[in-house]
Amino acid sequence: MHPVKNWQYSQTDVIILNSLANLPKVSNRLTNYGNVSSFLDNDAAGKNAVQELRSFCKQVNDQSVFYATYKDLNEYLCGRKQVQKKRQSRGIKR
Repeated sequence: MHPVKNWQYSQTDVIILNSLANLPKVSNRLTNYGNVSSFLDNDAAGKNAVQELRSFCKQVNDQSVFYATYKDLNEYLCGRKQVQKKRQSRGIKR
């Protein structure tokens, strides 16, 4: 299952932190949501941030399990793009 493919864009609010330092700035806004999906990095800081989210959000879905073998979501998406390019380039060679 691809984490972004099944996303409900018309019914979804998105907050992009750009840095974990911004998490405290949005914590009061997130408490009003019944369900929060996080797409944080697969490092200690990302895992700690998920735990922090769980301290003030009712339900947090850690989506990093879908790209666990990658550093972060961007690396995963870039890696998938490279695989797709390789598959497309398999044609008749002259």
